[in-house]
Amino acid sequence: MYWWANPEVLEGKAVAAENFQSRRQEARILQDLEAAEFSFLFGVYGDSFMPVPKVQFLHRQLLDIATLLRLDALTNKGLEEFFEDVCPCGKKHNAETIRKLRKRKAR
Repeated sequence: MYWWANPEVLEGKAVAAENFQSRRQEARILQDLEAAEFSFLFGVYGDSFMPVPKVQFLHRQLLDIATLLRLDALTNKGLEEFFEDVCPCGKKHNAETIRKLRKRKAR
């Protein structure tokens, strides 16, 4: 974060933090500063600042949607086509990775 790269920003804050009774309160202040920094950057840069979702999570959710639509009876090749049509990740899907995803999901 910004204050880790620029410790002079927190010099005054470090003196104030010594007055707290525990390290837990200091950690809470740092969490609040991180949240404030994130809020500021989100306000400035908007949605483009948000982290992209994990691809694994996205594909698991799409596999759940396919199950709800009763597409789980399709072959891996058929699900590959489904993923190519609806998945926004931009990666090339293949039947082998779909098979591995199904196997992981079954666990």
